[in-house]
Amino acid sequence: MPMGDSAYHLINYLAQLCSPMHSCGCAAFDRKQKTDRLDAQLLLKLLPENRFPRIWVPNPENRDLRQLLWHRHRLVHMRSRIMNRLQEVAVKGKRWKKKLLSE
Repeated sequence: MPMGDSAYHLINYLAQLCSPMHSCGCAAFDRKQKTDRLDAQLLLKLLPENRFPRIWVPNPENRDLRQLLWHRHRLVHMRSRIMNRLQEVAVKGKRWKKKLLSE
């Protein structure tokens, strides 16, 4: 699910305030059992060691491109729905016309 614009404003604001943290890799999070308690313990362990995992956030240009692609996707989906509906109306209209002429 895409983030809204307000989330990106918050991320940009936090990025200006905080220095980037070092990435610890994904090996620390590769556990079969996932619970909030274990995740919280792991984060408490990684934070003081400055090994908190880095989170990828798209840059503004990439974000704008993603928004355009998402908008295009919605327009294509809308066009498909309309074309399917028009085809359904046309088929029903032919059946109604045949029924009317046969009487």
